[in-house]
Amino acid sequence: MMQIPASITRDALYFTNTKLQTELTEETMSALLVTMARSPAYPEAKQALAKLQGQEGYSLYAFSNGEADRVSATLANADLLTILKEVISVESVQSFKPDPRVYQHLCTCVDLPAHEVMLVSSNPFDIIGASAFGIQTAWIKRSARVVFDEWETKPDYELTSLLDLVTL
Repeated sequence: MMQIPASITRDALYFTNTKLQTELTEETMSALLVTMARSPAYPEAKQALAKLQGQEGYSLYAFSNGEADRVSATLANADLLTILKEVISVESVQSFKPDPRVYQHLCTCVDLPAHEVMLVSSNPFDIIGASAFGIQTAWIKRSARVVFDEWETKPDYELTSLLDLVTL
């Protein structure tokens, strides 16, 4: 049985709490999980997605390891949900990125071959998985100090902001 992402996040908090010996209370951990679900979008996100939405030939989707209802709620809270055509979750695949089956699921949901899809992410594991599947990739590198994982795969595009997508 696949473990749901909310419990994975909670498990990560427990692990970090134990490893760092910070002694977070259950109340604090619950508050952190709520805060994460209500995180605002990056400042340029709405503007960039609205510009892309207005360009002919583009359909915008959220593609997540998270449960569709939780992802939708987070995107609605960030005022981004209405800009997107759909939230695509890996739930029905019963696996997580970077499993090739989840990228096939994405291509099936958008009804496009892999080479006509572009995945945009700040997560190197996601870029590596999508690229290995044949999907075009754009890595959002928000800090000069961040390095891409040292694998043979590199993103097709390296951008510093979602606004950079508009000029691609």
